[in-house]
Amino acid sequence: MERVGRAQTLQCVIPFADGGDACRDGSECDSGRCLGSVEASGQSNVTGVCQASNMAFGCYTTVRNGRAEAAICVD
Repeated sequence: MERVGRAQTLQCVIPFADGGDACRDGSECDSGRCLGSVEASGQSNVTGVCQASNMAFGCYTTVRNGRAEAAICVD
């Protein structure tokens, strides 16, 4: 259990085995999520990383088929 997010609520954080591995689409990741940097938002030919754990807090873009979608921040 870890305290996460702005409210510092307790959450069971589960790491994914391939977390941090390079990806170009969520289908390449155990979590189903390939994440990119906020700066990559809207760009094509992007390589992201597989989501590290089930914790969804932070700022990132979702990378699908090598394209970074709009950035989002979750706190």
